[in-house]
Amino acid sequence: MNTTAAPATPPELSPQDKVDLAEFVTYMKECGFCKIDDSTSNQTRLFNRFTGEKFFPSMLEGKFDDWCAANDKTTSYPGPRYIMRTLIHVVGHRFDPNGSVYSTMLSIVGSSSTI
Repeated sequence: MNTTAAPATPPELSPQDKVDLAEFVTYMKECGFCKIDDSTSNQTRLFNRFTGEKFFPSMLEGKFDDWCAANDKTTSYPGPRYIMRTLIHVVGHRFDPNGSVYSTMLSIVGSSSTI
């Protein structure tokens, strides 16, 4: 018996939804967010390179709702995986949050720049 869960189906997005989500991701990047893997957690988390705070992906829904309300958007939240896949993913031993593309001497896993 196969007990592996099927991956979540991406939501159907209208062209306007895609534009709104791209704007939200740009906002998150401007606010200093990337995703990070480090020894303090067994899962990928969000990291704010300006404040040094780490967050679990569950915080994205509230942040998205706040952003939509502030920007008069009606796009539905597509889920954390959909948004996190567009953020820069930092893994490695040394992290310089103010460095070029947020790092020095570590691996950067590319991110998709399109939604």
